[in-house]
Amino acid sequence: MTDTGIDVVMGFLEAVRQLGLARQDRDEHRPLWDYPRLPPGTCELASRLLTAYFPELAAVEGRLTWTTADGSSFVMDHFWCVRADGVIVDPTWQPPPGAGGVTYRQQ
Repeated sequence: MTDTGIDVVMGFLEAVRQLGLARQDRDEHRPLWDYPRLPPGTCELASRLLTAYFPELAAVEGRLTWTTADGSSFVMDHFWCVRADGVIVDPTWQPPPGAGGVTYRQQ
């Protein structure tokens, strides 16, 4: 594992400790703020950590598309998590200021 990977794992474990969490039971209605946020650029590792810790989540690989206020579109390869009820839990990506619509598309 790279130094960045270790840093992400340690950050995840620290976030879990601060939230007072232990491995969680399945909860399809867990509030979104109960899922830890991790650093941008670590989407695959972050998604896999969350799915190992929160059994209601499944990791997804695909493309994320967002638009800006002026109508420009941006696309990037990305990993995120999803619950069985279709709720997306993205542990790393925050829309930039002025971002419009966001689309997650599984590959």
